[in-house]
Amino acid sequence: MKMFSACLLLCCSLLVFNLSATNRPLSKPESLFINKMVTEYQFNQTALENMFARLNKDQSIIDLMNKPYEAKPWYLYKKLFITQNRIENGAKFWHQYHSVLQQVSARTGVPPQIIVAIIGVESRYGAYKGKLPTLNTLYTLAFYYPRRSEFFQKELAQFLLLCREQSWDPFSIKGSYAGALGQPQFMPSSYRAYAKAFNHDKQINLFDNEADVISSVANYFMLQGWRKNEPVTSKAIVNKWLQDNTAFADRTSRNVKPKITLKQYLNDGVRPFDKHELSRKAILLRYELANGHNYWFGFYNFYVITRYNKSILYAMAVYQLADKIKTEYHRQYAA
Repeated sequence: MKMFSACLLLCCSLLVFNLSATNRPLSKPESLFINKMVTEYQFNQTALENMFARLNKDQSIIDLMNKPYEAKPWYLYKKLFITQNRIENGAKFWHQYHSVLQQVSARTGVPPQIIVAIIGVESRYGAYKGKLPTLNTLYTLAFYYPRRSEFFQKELAQFLLLCREQSWDPFSIKGSYAGALGQPQFMPSSYRAYAKAFNHDKQINLFDNEADVISSVANYFMLQGWRKNEPVTSKAIVNKWLQDNTAFADRTSRNVKPKITLKQYLNDGVRPFDKHELSRKAILLRYELANGHNYWFGFYNFYVITRYNKSILYAMAVYQLADKIKTEYHRQYAA
């Protein structure tokens, strides 16, 4: 740990020497944050103060946070991610990394198509990993985005710890407008908690090492409780009068952990399109179409996907993309 501390201090010192820091005074919240990092994690106070003096609020980050994709209705949202290009490239990715996917899937129980779909949705299989400086992004959200400042201060702390552990220069790392990193777009806390090198190295590369990416995505789902060989969703048939009078769920739902059995839904006039055990628990999901809505049951594995991103739009996009990738893969490569 002392070696990593020295590495971080050296990186910061060299950067401050070569690119002189501004004289911007630190705010009280910044100073409190720095003190916490020094006290709890033994960072060098001078190095952090010099680092923070070079950081500035980026209003464009805040603007992007206020206009998330998940604000779109389903019939528009799905067009962003379920595309022919993503389907075909997903099948190619599966074919290219077939051996890794097979080994990881056997170990974790997570199907290859789900792993591939996540990578496709998050970064188009590594084509777009984000171009924004992560340090300044997290700084902006931690101190200038009050609605979620507590969350992003924690992520900023996790990012600094991650840089120390991985021997990264904090100023060199780039990611999304929310501070997510690499091909699977892990937040720093997820990178530290769930990233898993395929070959068990301590250094885990989620930017350019596809084997580590595949291993880490599967590890995330496994640790979130993925249930091997269990379904994710099923179309639901809802009586017209129930559609008009009862809002079972909507696209802003946050608690999607299944608690009601299919038998209970059946008693209320709602049934699955496919055959399932009536004792299986589910949540009823409603998706907005251009004209009307359609309904799906989300089972426990659907809930697990929402642990990656809490939006039910995201989870359904991953599921449907995965299903299409699987079909395309078998059509092209598994015959």
